This record gives sequence, C-alpha cells and structure tokens, in this order.
Amino acid sequence: MNIFLKKTSTFLFFLLLMLCHRTGYSFPDVISDTILDNQLQTILFYQSGKINSYPFIDINKPDMSLTLAFDDMSGGYKSFEYQIVYCNFDWTVSELFPDQYLTGPDYGYIENYNFSINTYIRYTNYYVSFPSRGTWFKLTGNYALMVYPAGKKDQPVIIRRFYVVSSSAKVTAEVLRASQARFKAGKQEIDFEVDYQGLDVANPLLDFKVSITQNKRQDNVITHLQPMFVRNNVLIYDYDEENLFDGLSEWRFIDLRPQKFPGQGVHKIVLDSFFRYYLLTDEDRSYLDYAEWSDINGERIIAGETRTLRMNEIDYVKVFFRLSTPYPKDEEIYLFGALSDWKIDPRFKLHYVPEKQLYMTDIFLKQGYYNYYYVIKDPASGKADCFRFQGSHYETENDYLILVYMRSRFYNNWEIVGYSVVNSRIF
Repeated sequence: MNIFLKKTSTFLFFLLLMLCHRTGYSFPDVISDTILDNQLQTILFYQSGKINSYPFIDINKPDMSLTLAFDDMSGGYKSFEYQIVYCNFDWTVSELFPDQYLTGPDYGYIENYNFSINTYIRYTNYYVSFPSRGTWFKLTGNYALMVYPAGKKDQPVIIRRFYVVSSSAKVTAEVLRASQARFKAGKQEIDFEVDYQGLDVANPLLDFKVSITQNKRQDNVITHLQPMFVRNNVLIYDYDEENLFDGLSEWRFIDLRPQKFPGQGVHKIVLDSFFRYYLLTDEDRSYLDYAEWSDINGERIIAGETRTLRMNEIDYVKVFFRLSTPYPKDEEIYLFGALSDWKIDPRFKLHYVPEKQLYMTDIFLKQGYYNYYYVIKDPASGKADCFRFQGSHYETENDYLILVYMRSRFYNNWEIVGYSVVNSRIF
C-alpha cells in the first residue's frame, strides 16, 4: 500500500509540474513568425549590433544576444513580457521543460520604450535584448520568442523564430548554376558537405537533418534532403534537382528616407496631416533579361532623413504602390518581403482599378529603404508565387542559410551542430 501511494504521489507531482508548465499557454500547431496584433508594426529581430542579420546565437559565445524592436501604433505605454520556447525540427513546440534547455528563467520583461518625438504619426517604440543576465542555453536547436501583454501568456502578439547553433560540424557550401539543362536559365543549386569528425554518430544517414533557407523566407525552406553518400565522416549533399531554388530577380526598391524631395522610386511627396509618398508606376519584369543592381535581399533599413535620428524620431508615411497591367489577373496580387513579414498578408493586397489599368494599394510604412516583390497568391498552397512579376535568373544575388541538425540521444531532440551562410554572387 505504501509503495502504491508513493508511486501515485510521484505521478501526481510530475503531472502537476506539466500542468504548471503548460497552463495558460496557447501555442500554434507550427511556430512561424507571426504578428497577432495589427497595432504592432515594424518588427525588427536580429543579432544585436547587426541589423538584418539572421537571428541565431552561437551557444559557445555567451556575449551574443538578439534584439527585438517594434512600434505600437496605439501609442501610450503597455507592459510586455516575453517567453523563450524550445521547438522541434518541424517547428512544433517541444515537450521539454524550460530547465532542460535553459539556465535561468525562460521569461523576461520588455522594459525599454520611447514615445515618438517630432513625428506626424504617433507611436511608442519598444525594444529588448535577450537572453537576460543569468539566462543562457543548454541546448542548440530551434527556438521561438513569444511576446505577450503582461500577465496574458495565452494571448501572444508577436512570435519570432530563432536558432541556437554550434560549429561542432564543419559545413562547406557553394551556390552554383543548376546542373540540369532545363533548369540552367533560372535556378540556383546549393551543394554542400558536412564534416562531422569528432561527433558521436551511430547512423549518419538517420542521425542528421538539414534545412536550407533562401534569404529569410519561411515558405520555401528545403528540409527533406538526405546525404547522397558518406565519405570519411563527411556527408555529401550534391543533388541536381532536390536542392534547387528559383534565383528570381533582384528586388525592387524604394527610398522613403527623404522628406524634402522624392527619393529613388518615389514620384512625389505630399504633406497634409501626414506624409504621403506616391511611387513611380512599376511594370511586369517577368519577360525582361537579367539586370544587376545592389539590393538587400527583400529586407528593409529603417532610417530617417538624417542619420542622427533615433528610432522613435522616424516618421510613418502613407505609401501608394502602383503596378501597371492592361487587364486584371485571375489571381490575387500582394506586396511581399520583410515589409509584409515575409508572408501573404491581407493588408498588402493590391486591388485592380480598371479605368487606370493599375493594381493599387496604399499602406503606412516607417521611413527607410525597402525592398519588395509583387507576388501572386498560390490558390492551392496559399504561398507566394514570386516568379510571375519578376521572372527568374540564375545570376541573381541571394543569401542561403544552411543548418545541420543532429539527433540527441539524451532527449531525442534535434540540435544544430553546424551552419553556414553562403551567397550566390559567384557568377
């Protein structure tokens, strides 16, 4: 009887721990970068001190941190908190407890904020760097940052993916023109090798997984590759088709920094109760040959007219986009890039105006330099079809992030043991 009671008490204790760990949490089935409050805009997430960098931290570099910044367009002050969550390879939330993947607390407070100054559009700018002092990572792998109003963990308003990595395995990669003749004109091939010398690997064909991300898009990540073969503790990934990405075209761009005169891509600026930026009319580029110019791979650089302006001194302006086409398309057309959080967002949908033969939309953006595409919403997948208005060229400059995951025998989780960022500017 005593043994039974002891076992029952132990079971109830661990059940209580699990309930405490999960109570009040409302996680999506699959974690992705998401903004759940439309009043929150211009979400920036990067390695501290490196704007537009990939959001990863090296577990062996305790001086590294990530910075999150955003604007609340409703103004005033609100109290926000954040939570660090461990995820599986497929971005579902792990069942591990925080003390299994972190030292220190898994939560923190966003205490830094500034009200906008000398702007026509009022807002409050918030920012935080994490992990906080006393918190560090025990495991590498996929993580998520959940931001929510204070005391409302079941109501996240911002979700950001990030990675904790190590360099236990050496990744050597290159971006090539596609090998097969039918893909040569428009696709890029990512070949790479993984040297896992020194790691305790039971079955190299089953104990590793990889992911390849183009720029920061989350809708076309390649995750299904298996090594073609293994040679002297080196995994070889040298496919002809499975590792291909559309090269697409260099990104369109606009410069919204100047207020006194139109910047690049801007036709005119009008000021009444706020600034209105009317852009030059864009054309379909899918039939054009490749044209080279510098871009920032779909990103944005938030900046005002002068470099001395702080983030809370940079204004929001209404931007009027126009895409010329003589007849309406059957599909839905959207703006796409970092400005739309790298996804199809209804706020960035364009509408056809027959009398002008234009697709048009207007949206408030914070001043800065922006890249963007016009994309079609694929009716089957709901993802962005970037080819339709840009075309695709093997010469286009793109970044690729390669992550190598290894199965941990201790928790049966997938840890990141190697990574590489490689650029296609080799042609």
